[in-house]
Amino acid sequence: MRSLSRILAFSCTVLLAAAPASAVPVLWTLSGVGFDDGGSATGSFVFDADTATASAVAITTTLGTSFAGTSYAHVFADGATAVSASTVSGSPYTDEFVVALNFASALTNAGGVVSINTSSEIECSNASCDSHFTFRTGSSGTVSGTVIPEPASAALMGTGLTALAAARRRRA
Repeated sequence: MRSLSRILAFSCTVLLAAAPASAVPVLWTLSGVGFDDGGSATGSFVFDADTATASAVAITTTLGTSFAGTSYAHVFADGATAVSASTVSGSPYTDEFVVALNFASALTNAGGVVSINTSSEIECSNASCDSHFTFRTGSSGTVSGTVIPEPASAALMGTGLTALAAARRRRA
């Protein structure tokens, strides 16, 4: 019995030590993002650097002198150095809004803090949104990335810890 508990303890230690240094996806949270008209942007999005895709957008902008502010929940364009979100899912974008964030360095699956080089919010004037009515810009803020635990890894670690606890109870 004593050797079984040692094997289980060793296995749990190996599982914990073998956990990857980075995992996907990463939740990126906006901080200090301001626009030139006094408005700001807050919220988050999930980004997977392996596929260079964003998802789970939840960004809100506030009132400024140019815009009233709005909520964004749809990916408009994505990539490792820029993410844009829109108020609607897909074209036509005429009279809809888009918020864009351009990063100082590429987003990775390791998370961390990345500066925002420029941010902008525009009102699209045509269906493809390659032209706009009004816009506001900014050059402040950061995004902070936090790794979202992979469910399978968490379950595996939980199973190992449960087995370890059971072995200790039997020994006592």
